[in-house]
Amino acid sequence: MAERQSADVFWAKPKTVEQIIKLVKVANEFGLNIRPVGHKHSWSPLYADNGDIGLDLTLLVGSRFTLDKERMLASSLGSALLSEFINFTRENGVTIPSAPSVPDATLQGVIGTAAQGGFIKDGPTAIYVNAIDLVDGQGNVRHFNEDDDKDVIAACKVHLGMSGIIYNTTVKVVPDTTFKFTKFNVRVQDLMFNPENIKDLVMNNDGLYLLYNAFNGATDEEVNARDGDELHRPPDSWTPLNDLLQVWIYNQENGTTIHDIGEEFPETWTLNDNTEYEATSDYRTLSETIFFPAAFLDSVHLRRNTGWIGTESEDFSDSQRTIKNFFQVIEESLKKYGMTYESYYGLFKWITHQDDCVLCHTKVAGSFKTVIDYEWVLSTATGLLSDNAVPQWAKIYDSIPGIYNHIRNVYGSSFREFITIRNKKSLDPSNIFMNSMLKTLFQDFLEEEGAAKSEL
Repeated sequence: MAERQSADVFWAKPKTVEQIIKLVKVANEFGLNIRPVGHKHSWSPLYADNGDIGLDLTLLVGSRFTLDKERMLASSLGSALLSEFINFTRENGVTIPSAPSVPDATLQGVIGTAAQGGFIKDGPTAIYVNAIDLVDGQGNVRHFNEDDDKDVIAACKVHLGMSGIIYNTTVKVVPDTTFKFTKFNVRVQDLMFNPENIKDLVMNNDGLYLLYNAFNGATDEEVNARDGDELHRPPDSWTPLNDLLQVWIYNQENGTTIHDIGEEFPETWTLNDNTEYEATSDYRTLSETIFFPAAFLDSVHLRRNTGWIGTESEDFSDSQRTIKNFFQVIEESLKKYGMTYESYYGLFKWITHQDDCVLCHTKVAGSFKTVIDYEWVLSTATGLLSDNAVPQWAKIYDSIPGIYNHIRNVYGSSFREFITIRNKKSLDPSNIFMNSMLKTLFQDFLEEEGAAKSEL
């Protein structure tokens, strides 16, 4: 059973890098661990343990953003929100191509947990990292960049807070060009269980989101039957296959647009099987395709949903197995346990694996180099676990039996590679940036590598 989790920690909000250095040295002196604190994006137990230090960078002062337009590089300080960084780059005509729809996260948190957007041909936002500035486990200020430290950048693209206190991150950006954004609704049965329709959408578009809200295709009789049930259980007649998916697609335009930016206009979208759907389109900049509404509470972020990355095959049969299991688990669980939340949503995306990212969860990709990213509510998390899927780093639930062994089995040599690079560069020789979850996951590799020799 899942349970409420909490920790009593020393809460630190440094304003300067010098204060971060002092906190790291204090942690070493008193044998404490120190963990960077995020902005409610991660639902995994990545926080500091009881009695340790939680480091909140929201008050950090300094140059919040920089832009090198000649090299197409932009940086963000750890105190800035992702939405603020996107606004800065947009004002300067550039953007990250893809990022998750969590505007109140930080660039550092998004990168550190391998969060991703819906840009199909790229992987997680972490793949854009070019340079990082951090305070290491001995209180030293370090700078690494892709030109001089390719192995460190590959390891630190997804670092889970284990490589130091990263207070400034530089990423690659692209021109913020115009994209056509299209929305339409389609029945689950007609899209998700037709691999040729899905393949066509994934292979022939730049960006794709498929949003599912359970029970939105129910008849009036089925709604009345559910509402009359003590646990709000859907009746046996209901099937998620008759519910509607909202399809969001975006593609780069060639400059021949006849509508103004932001002006909606009707269109018809044709799927691979020649079925047609009424759609609504508008033109917007690439940066404006990133953020969509997400549910956050001011003081408590409920861990409601779980996210997974699964393999995909060239004929899209791998995702068919995933999708069939997904909707079967949903139907069985809702009919058994009821609908206690206001809404039950699912989200599907496809992204590409990039090899130069040691801990990217897209590593489950096979030779096709493509993965399916899917999310659903926590009540069905165990049912969605499979050999060809790994949980997203920001949505790990330790209540799932065997989850840590499963993660270790999937990553295996990647964990060893990460720890080897981390030790070689002496980023955290005393392991003060770990917590109980990370120690559990990486313990075998920490012991295997032993103490690192400093290269400073």
